[in-house]
Amino acid sequence: MKVIVGSTNPNKVRAVKDAFSKYFEASVQGTEVDSGVSKQPLSMKEIVQGAKNRAMKAYSKEFDYSVGLEAGLFVFPEAKTHYLDVTCCAIFDGKDFFIGLGPAFEYPDKILQKILTEGKEASDAADEAFGSTNIKHKEGIVGMVTKGRVKRNEFVEASVMMALSRIVSKELYD
Repeated sequence: MKVIVGSTNPNKVRAVKDAFSKYFEASVQGTEVDSGVSKQPLSMKEIVQGAKNRAMKAYSKEFDYSVGLEAGLFVFPEAKTHYLDVTCCAIFDGKDFFIGLGPAFEYPDKILQKILTEGKEASDAADEAFGSTNIKHKEGIVGMVTKGRVKRNEFVEASVMMALSRIVSKELYD
C-alpha cells in the first residue's frame, strides 16, 4: 500500500506511518501542500477543512490513500482559557473521506494570548513565549505541556487511528 501525507513535518509523516503500519504493509512519504486555511485555524470547521484540503491536494492515482492533518484551536467554554487544541486527520481514497480526531488539550495562556492578540501560529508563539526553537518539528506544544510524556507524533497518530477505523472496520459501517 502506498500513502502520501500532505506535509513534510517528520512528526506527521511518522504518525501516519506508525498508524498505517498497525494494519497494513505501507510505504509512506510526505509532500508539502497548502492547507487552504489560515496558518492558525481557530474553529473546528477550519481545522477539518484544512485536513481535507491537504488530503485532496496531496492525492494522486499512484497512491492508495492520501492523508491530511491539521491542528488548530476550537472554542471549548469549559476550559479555563476557553480553547482546546486538536488534530484532525482526513484520509482520502480519491472518492471518499475518512475523518478522525485526536485528543485535545489546553495551551498555556502565554501561548494562547500571542495567538489571539498577535495572530501568531501556535508553534511560533510557543517558541517566542518559552524560548524554544522549532518546537513544531520536535516535541510539539503537547510535549512541552506534558513534560515529554506525550510525544507529538503519538498525539497526531491518535487522529490517524480514528480516521482509519472506518477503513479497517468497514463491515461495521456498511
